[in-house]
This record gives sequence, C-alpha cells and structure tokens, in this order.
Amino acid sequence: MRHTRLGVPALIAALALTVPVSQAWPGLASPAAAVTAGAAAGSDADWAAIQGFLPGLSPTWSAPPTRSTTDLEPDGPLMGNGDLTVSVGGDTHSQTLYLSKNDFWTSSPGKEKVFPITLGSIKLYRPASGSDSGTTYSQTQDLLNAEVRSDVWINGAPIHTRSYTSDTNGDMLVTEISTTGTSPVVLNMDVATKADNAAYPASSGISGSTLWAARSTAQVSGSQWVSRAAVATRVLGATAALRTNSSGTSTAEFTVSPGQTVTVVSAVRGGKNATTHITDAQSAVGGMDTAAVASLLTDHRAWWKAYWLKSYVRVYDATVERYYYGSQYLMGSSARAGHQAPNMWGWVTKDTPMWYGSYFLNYNGESPYYGVFSSNRPETADPYIQAIVDYQDTAKANIANLQSVPTDGEYISAAFKAAVPPSTRGYLYTLGIGPWGSTVYSGYWNQSFIASYAAVPMIYRYDYSPDKPYLSQTLYPFVQQLAQFWQDYLGAKQADGKYHLMGAPYEGMWTHDDSVSLGAINMILKSALKYSQVLGVDASMRPAWQDILDNLPAYATSTYNGKTVYTSDYDTAFTSLLGRTVCNLEWIHPLDQLDLDSPAAQRQAAIDTLDAMDSWGQANNFAKTYGIAARVGYPAAPLFAQLKHRISTIMQTNQTSSIDAGGLESISAIDAINAMMLQSVNGTIRLFPDYPAGRPGHFSNLRVQGGFLVSADHNGTSVSNVSITADNAGGPVTVLNPWPGRAITVTDAAGATLVTTQNGDRHTFTTGAGGRYTIAPQGAVTGGVLSGSVATQPAGTVDLAAQGTTDWAHWGLNSATGFDHKAGVTQAISNLTTIGSNPVLRLNDSRVTYSWTGGAPTSSATATPSAVFVRSAGNGFRITAPASTVPQRLRIYLGAWSAKGKLTASLSDDSAAVYDGYLDSPSGNGYGVADVTYAARSDGQTLTVKYVEDTAYSGPDSNVTLHAATLTTAIPPLMTIGSITGVPSGKCVDIPGGSATDGNQLQLYTCNRSSAQEWTVHPDGSVRAMGKCMDVRGGSSANGTAVQLYTCTGVPAQQWTYDPATSQFKGLGKCLDARGGGTTDGTKLQVWDCVGVPNQQWRIPS
Repeated sequence: MRHTRLGVPALIAALALTVPVSQAWPGLASPAAAVTAGAAAGSDADWAAIQGFLPGLSPTWSAPPTRSTTDLEPDGPLMGNGDLTVSVGGDTHSQTLYLSKNDFWTSSPGKEKVFPITLGSIKLYRPASGSDSGTTYSQTQDLLNAEVRSDVWINGAPIHTRSYTSDTNGDMLVTEISTTGTSPVVLNMDVATKADNAAYPASSGISGSTLWAARSTAQVSGSQWVSRAAVATRVLGATAALRTNSSGTSTAEFTVSPGQTVTVVSAVRGGKNATTHITDAQSAVGGMDTAAVASLLTDHRAWWKAYWLKSYVRVYDATVERYYYGSQYLMGSSARAGHQAPNMWGWVTKDTPMWYGSYFLNYNGESPYYGVFSSNRPETADPYIQAIVDYQDTAKANIANLQSVPTDGEYISAAFKAAVPPSTRGYLYTLGIGPWGSTVYSGYWNQSFIASYAAVPMIYRYDYSPDKPYLSQTLYPFVQQLAQFWQDYLGAKQADGKYHLMGAPYEGMWTHDDSVSLGAINMILKSALKYSQVLGVDASMRPAWQDILDNLPAYATSTYNGKTVYTSDYDTAFTSLLGRTVCNLEWIHPLDQLDLDSPAAQRQAAIDTLDAMDSWGQANNFAKTYGIAARVGYPAAPLFAQLKHRISTIMQTNQTSSIDAGGLESISAIDAINAMMLQSVNGTIRLFPDYPAGRPGHFSNLRVQGGFLVSADHNGTSVSNVSITADNAGGPVTVLNPWPGRAITVTDAAGATLVTTQNGDRHTFTTGAGGRYTIAPQGAVTGGVLSGSVATQPAGTVDLAAQGTTDWAHWGLNSATGFDHKAGVTQAISNLTTIGSNPVLRLNDSRVTYSWTGGAPTSSATATPSAVFVRSAGNGFRITAPASTVPQRLRIYLGAWSAKGKLTASLSDDSAAVYDGYLDSPSGNGYGVADVTYAARSDGQTLTVKYVEDTAYSGPDSNVTLHAATLTTAIPPLMTIGSITGVPSGKCVDIPGGSATDGNQLQLYTCNRSSAQEWTVHPDGSVRAMGKCMDVRGGSSANGTAVQLYTCTGVPAQQWTYDPATSQFKGLGKCLDARGGGTTDGTKLQVWDCVGVPNQQWRIPS
C-alpha cells in the first residue's frame, strides 16, 4: 500500500527477569532463552528511572474520544495482551470498552472477503431513570502499569474505574469500580457482541452469576474457517441483577457504595474454528475471586515490568519520548509470541476496517516490527513471522495458478504474468495476506519483490538474535526459495553482461531495473550465501548467487539541481518523484544496502535525494524516511527536528496515527530513534552515530546484529558508560572507538582487562556467552556517581532553610554582590565566581521568590524576588561544593532571558562522566531548577558546577540568572523503597482505594504490597506512587495540612527528605504525621511540627 489511501554502586543490585514465551513454528529455540539476558541486564536503577519519568508520558483525556468506532485506529485509551485488544470510548456519563481479538477474522469465498471484525463491548452506564448530572471527565492510559484509569460522572455520582488485561491467564479483562460520592449509586453494565449484521451471528445469555455474549464470523459454503468467540463476565463485590435479550446483549445492574470497590471480571475465549468458546469463557471467569484477581494484577505488573526493562532509552525531549514509549506500549499490547499477528490497525471497532485490515506486504505489514529488534524485543515479531510462514504453500500455488488468473489492469498485468511462468521456483506473495495462509488481495501490482520484502523481519530475527535451529528449519529454507525465485525471474545475463529485470518500485509501474527489486535481490542473495555457509549446505548453489550479485546493475541515479540523486529505476524521471513516498530509497532501508560504511559520495547522494524530494510529511513516509536518513548519516539536528515535527503533526493522544496510511506502521519510527543512537554496520558497533550535538542521551540494552546488548550515555558532547553484553554464544565483537584518537580499555565483569586488536578506529575483542564488558577511554577513572536534571520551576516561594538541610545559598538580596548562606554550619556551597568578562548584575523581579531563616549575614528573608544575572553568550557563573563517597544533592535555582543556558557539573577526580543540562527560554523569562546528585570515588573531592549562556536569542541583552542553591544528603537516587511503614502502627502509607485522583488524601492501611503502597524516591526529592507525588495540600506548612496524592509539578510541597537518625519524613520544614496519633486503617496523614512523637516515625526498607 504505497499511496496514502491504499558507595553508591553498592546500592544498585542486578535484577534478573525471565519471560517465558511460547513458540509456534519449528526451528525457533525457546525465545525465552533469547530474551532472558536482555531482561536480566535491566537494573534497579533503570527500573526506578522508568518509574520516575514514564508516568509523565502517559496520555490523558479531559473529554471523551471522538473516534471510538472507526475503520482506522480509535483515538481513545488502549490496552491489550497481544490477543485481546481493548479500546475505551463512551461519553461524559458512560464508559464503553470495545473488545477485539487478533484471531477473530472472517472468511468468505470471493475477492477481498478475508478481514478482521470486531467482537463486542462492555458498557457502564446509568439506569433509564438515572441522572446525567456532573461534568468531571478524565481518562489516563497509564503506560507504566498498562492500565486505563477513568473518572466520569454516571448516574449523578463520581465513578472511578481502573481496567487492565491479563498477561498470564488467557484473555481476561478486569475493571475495578468505585465512587467518591456521598451515597450508593446504581449502575448498569451491558456485556454485548455486535449484533447488527446477520452474517455474523450474535447470541447472549446468563449462567448462574455469569452473563455472556458471543459472536461468530461468516458461516457460508466456501469459508476457509469460522471464528467464534465469547465474553463471559462476573461482578465481584456486589449483588447483581442479571437479564439478557438472548441476541447479543446481557445486562447486570448493581450498586457501588462509597468506600467499596466492585470488580468486574471478563473472560474472552475462542478463535479459529472454536466450538466450546462459550463454556470455556464461562469456566474461566467462574473460577475468579478476589484472590485470583489479585494474582492477575501481580502477574500483569510483573509482565510489564519485564517488558519495560528489556531496554531503556532517553532523548530528553517530551514529544519524542511520548511517541517512543507510547509506540513501545502499543507494540507490547498488540503483538506477542504465541498469538496471531495483529491486523493492520491493531484495534478493531468496526466490521469494515480500512484496507481490510490485511497484512500489506510492500511495507505496511513489515514496518511495525523494524524497531522491535534493536529495542531488545525480538520475540515481538514472532506472530508476524508465523503469518508469513503459514502462507508458503499458498505462495507456491500462486505461481502455479498465475497464468489462469484473469488479467486486471495493473493489479495483475499480462506483462507480470509473462515474467513469472509456471516453471518459476520459489514463492509469489500477493500484496495483502491474512492469517492461516489466506489471501486478502489477490493482485500484485507488478511487484515481484513482495515475498522478499516480507522476509525482512524474518532475517532481522536471526541477525539480531542468532538461533541456529530457527535458521536451519525456518529462515534458510525460506530464503533459499526466494534466491531460486530471483534466479528464475532474472534469467540469463544480457548482452552487457548484466542481469536485468522489469518491476514496479511504485504500485502498477513496469520499469527497468527498479531499485526496490535490486535491493531485495541483494538482501536475499547475500543472506542465502551467509546462511548456507553457517549451516554448511548448498555449496553448489553459491556460485550462481554470487555471479548475480557481481553482475547486477547499479541503483539508478539522476541529476537534479546540479546534484546526484537516486531515482526509482532507469525509466522514470526524478522530477515525478518529488513529494512522493521514498520507494526509490527503500533499498537503503529496510533492505539495508547502503550504510555508514558505504562511500561518502553514495551517502551524500542519498541525503541530497531526501532533501530534493522533501517528502518528510508524505503519509506513508513516516515508516520509511527517518530510518533511511539515520542510516546514511543525514545531519542529526535537522533529522531530529523533522521527526519531532512530524510526530506532533500526526499523532493522536494515544500515540496512534491520525492518518490512514496503515495503522500500526506508525510505530516504525522507533527504529529511526534507535538508529540515531546505535547502529551495527557490517559487524561494527557505532555509538550515537547520528545523534544531535548538544543533546544528552542514554540507552540501556539496545540490541545490535550478532546478539549483543549495548548501553551508553551521551552528555551532548561525548560518550561514556559504555557496556556490551553478549546475549549469544560469545565470540568476537567490534566497536568503532567513540573517543577518536584515544586508546580504549575493555574490562570484563571481574575487572580483568581484555586484549583488543585494532584496525584504525575499530577495536575487536572476544566475548564469552553471557559476558558483560565495559569500555572506557584509557586512563579514565570510574567509581563515582554524577547525574542531573534541569526542569522548569513554577512561580512561587522556595523555603531555602527547609530544603537545605546541609547548606543553602542565595545571591543578590540587596546588591549584585550579595551572598547569604546557612549560619551555624561549615559553609559547603561556595560563593559564585564569574565566567567571562561581563559584570554580574542584580535583578529584583523574579517570579520565583525565596525565604529563609537561620541565615548569615542576613538572618531571615521573606519571599524575596532577587537574584543575579550576566549578559551575553559565553558568560556565566561557577559554584562548587565538597564531594565525598556520601551521595549528596545540590539543587540550583536559575533562569534565562531570551537565552539558552548550559549547566555543566563535574567531579574533581573524574570518577563519573560530566553532566550537561540545558534551560532553554527563546523568548522572555524562563525559570528552572537543576538537581545534581553526586558522590565521588573518594573523600576530599569537589563538585564544580558551571552555568553559562550557551545561545543568545536577543543579542547582547540575552542573559542567564543565578538565584539560589540548596544542599542535602541524598536518599540514593531513583531508589525504589517500596512500603513506608508507620513505626507505632506497623501499617503502610496508602493511597485510598488505589485511586490516583489528584487530591486523594493519604492514609494508614494494613500493608498489602499493592501499587497503592509502593513508593519511589527521586532525585528531585519527590516521593511517588502510581505515577503521582506525595504532596502537602495547597503548599501550606500549617499544622494539620493534609498530605495527598497529586500530579508531580516539582513544587516545594512535593519535596521530601528522610532522616534515618530520627526516622522522620520532612516536607516544607514539617514532619509527616499520622493524625491524632492514630494507628487504625483509614487514619489520615498530615504535616505537623516535628516533635519526635512516635506517629512521626517511619520505616523504609534497607
């Protein structure tokens, strides 16, 4: 479908996670073995970091979705388990969960009669006599926990729901329902299958306390199969009155009371040729009780934790990261090993999905999987591979039957039929296929390369995660057949000694030596040669394959505006390609025939082609252009900007695409982002090969070809913290030196130095199976910790004395030289020194103000808006603080006016990589807060922080400002502490009802290890659970102020310190306190003067 419509290190322990995955076709050794090492490499620090930032990327809705039932992708919250997919819709006074299933495809005789259809829905709404009062509406698609939380008024009461799918017990859907109203509320719930089309029979009924509904696909003569599925539902925690219309809808009516949680559990069973789907669903849900539901949740959280830990990427841009993690979530929700591959759209809410929801194989069907391999989730492609394998027999029959198929214009042309006689070996895949060897589109649009294109994820599966049984029994036999197809299709050499062909780079063309076909031939024959050598087979076939490779035409070029550019073939004018999809460059990627090792002139021609075509915004190109650009070294900053712009233009709130180019293909730019950070080119690993200068970056456990997992950091200028894990049988690995001109040292996990061989800037060393290796520039010192962040600081008052338990400082109170700091302690934060030649000036109109007591020389100040600033690029400030092996956090309040400020932090013993961060304010005043968490390798060291104007947007008037700083002993950065337990009560700090609603006051409750009691501490001082922060209501430090859960905003009311000597949590200078000294469930939490009483003492796990 090529046109639009068509000390510190001891705190971090390794976390080992193994995720079992089933296999479906012969020859693929258990994918569990392939992913175990990748999961195990995810550390506690990674998990805590993911817990910290991922909730902030979760999509939210303040109004109902508008595209809930659609032939494209719905625009509401999404969830799923790789078979059961659920989208959320409804209106301001109801909620509907739309159900679809990956193996629920219909089949009828005739052209284009195979496609997925929707299953049904679960709707929560008011009784007929109920009320529609109330206006509150919100939905959150929680990426971290893979759940959807909703707040909506139903029947005149605030109703809160949390829904998630199961991951280990078949297709189950759980919805928890509660109310914060003042009285019980009656709700209705429909369990329904779509019953508006007699071709797809629907039924429903009641069995004891279970209500059910079922649906079937078409059951006509000539159907290749009949899919049947049922949903069975029970209501736990309330007495439900049940009724049914027997034709597709069953209804439950029940009451939810304040303080009560009602749980709705649904089981979905069925699939291809199922006959016991109704009883299977009833049996599955009949065994569910509160304990079983709790087990589902535990397993669900564990599965997604393992999924998120397989790799971890930061580019420090909210738009791009929202897309990246939103897309990873969509992939994890829609595609999993052991299930049928998702259709083109993933979520089906109508019976007429665009393009019949087929696996379109001239890029749409393959592209969602491009990024799963480098993301260390290779098993995600297994369902797709199974669908391709299932079609092999049909593909052979297609060749045998082609001549008897009537010509149909370009769909099936006479010329194409003549090019593929019945004697042709190999496979002929149609443009669109379905599951179980079925055909959706019976035409080819003259594209003979479709089967080879379909092989791309199959080849990646082996190249990124070597598995010899899979190679010998599945992949190589497939590739060998394709190699033979190309031998027959090409025929003999022509008069010029070259092999030539006719083909269609764009659908329906018929041109000479098109670049897509040439790329496919190169990829297939090179793979056939390599794999046959690995397996020691078919030596007699290799000379013919090699001869073809040696005698193929070059990729067609042209001249445009004086530059060499790549066109699509030898017949088509380049000008006709301007603004079109970049089919002319697909030989570069995903067919991977041009890369960073290729001659510079060829790479430049590719870059010039991208610029000339200027089709970044063409609908189909989101899956193509950006990955191609990264692999030829397109200038990184404009590439990143183009990608960010396109993301912001086309992505819906749920991070699916708003255009109709092909649904799940919008996930594919994950591949481009990974490629900007890491590539493996001809066996050489390249770190940050096409990444914007000045932009920090991090990745853990990205996967490269050969089966190696790589982790590294980028501070905007240089690479650090490089490690490689051999998630394979071991062997040689080659790395392009990320520190050109410097020697490198490679050490293993035991600290032993490895011997490396060098060829220019390429260093090779030998790995062992499962071994982990660290690479550093020779002479580099390690052992320290230095991490940082720069965030926007909202207007308000900062209490420096409350924050700066070790020391604090303020500049500019009464003059440009004013310097106040904490009295009665050894001064730790130095006074500033200037960088550059411009004078330090005073400002007195900051929107962020500062107060303190116990200061010197000024003993106290209240809400002073003063600070200092310096003008012009290259000018700035320097401050220092002592560094030891004890972790500390230096927080710096700063600003910029029409400027970008760059903050750099370094340790005097170079025991950790330098941290760079930026505060960018292109227009007017910007206020920021920088947190630097650090510890040196040894005592007696110094932390130096520089803050300099990096970019001036208003000439010499642009400036950067320095306001204040605080220093505290840090809780280990990004530490998961789990439960917080009251000393006298033995009960846990708890989020009532597990509801992450803003303003939910925290309480004491019996410890139950739920997510409502799992807390993490972050470098900004926040204490978080369920993606939100522990917060002092209204920022008031008055005794008795409630401590609540609230959206994290970085305000002082969300900054806490824990003193292990007194067991006190402190915020705003007050102590976390159990109201009235209570110890019973439900005792509310507040802040109070720290007086040392037992109800202000708290334990955290050591």
